[in-house]
Amino acid sequence: MANISSPVTKLLRLAKYRVVGRREVLESGDMAVLLRNAKAGDKVSARALLHLILDGDEGDASKKERTRVSFETGFFLLGGHAIYLGPDDIQMGKREETRDVARVLSGYNDIIMARVFAHQIMADALTMLEQIGRIENTKVVYVGDGNNIVHSWLLLADVLPFHFVCACPKGFEPDAHTVEMARGAGISKIEITNSPREAVKGADVVYTDVWASMGQKEEIDYRNQKSQGFTVDETLMEIAGP
Repeated sequence: MANISSPVTKLLRLAKYRVVGRREVLESGDMAVLLRNAKAGDKVSARALLHLILDGDEGDASKKERTRVSFETGFFLLGGHAIYLGPDDIQMGKREETRDVARVLSGYNDIIMARVFAHQIMADALTMLEQIGRIENTKVVYVGDGNNIVHSWLLLADVLPFHFVCACPKGFEPDAHTVEMARGAGISKIEITNSPREAVKGADVVYTDVWASMGQKEEIDYRNQKSQGFTVDETLMEIAGP
């Protein structure tokens, strides 16, 4: 049976990239491959995952169904048991001090997972490892609205060295503080541009997202108008090259 208890903990605790380093991120990718390819008996049976949705989580907790389903289903398929606590179940720092809550919950569970940032980029990084063979020294180009997905890429660029370009319409740039934080780390090359055709030249990865995210549906017509020319289609991919 594979000895995976310690790396599994590392894999599922990567909630915020700025508190971990290059080694932890790369190890999590290696462990994800190991877990996915492991036989049914070589996984995490008899382990408990506690999934917390905190009061300070961005947006309405009811909109976090994809995070909850993906983590709980995934952990079940690995042979473990998941427990969910929402804002109504636990009020961190209100009824009890946060450190006391952490101590108690840690005693009952093997892993605690709190959604305090998007985990999707870790899955995208895994795809890069599988399809390209590396994350470092690649060129990743995001085309579209400079939203939370871009912020996640910038946080990853704060840990791993790669060339990240965000090509977005004017007025839809990512958060300036997050951009400067990634640039200030001095690890990755960061570019923000309004020219998708120039941006994708020589790209290893071309990435996009919806033009109107949750809570922005009333802006969809305006965003569609402003986002013309920022569609990832065959023409843009031909410019990117093979």
